[in-house]
Amino acid sequence: MKEFLLKQRSEVIIVSIYEYDEEKEMKLIRADERKIGIEQGESKLAQLMSRLFADGRADDAQRAASDENDRKALYKEYGFF
Repeated sequence: MKEFLLKQRSEVIIVSIYEYDEEKEMKLIRADERKIGIEQGESKLAQLMSRLFADGRADDAQRAASDENDRKALYKEYGFF
């Protein structure tokens, strides 16, 4: 790899300088972080729902699904925070 980079030095420098787009890279990173956050949130919600139904708390599960404040309170009650 070192030999290749040395032989292609000028091209490597041009590519590394001119083809890197910081704004585009930051947008991609933020999109990935949002995706991960959504996946983690969905997983946490699924775990909460499973525990609520296992505890016979279907009414609480329904409220948690539709009301963010109820959901946060239940996350706290079940130790998700």
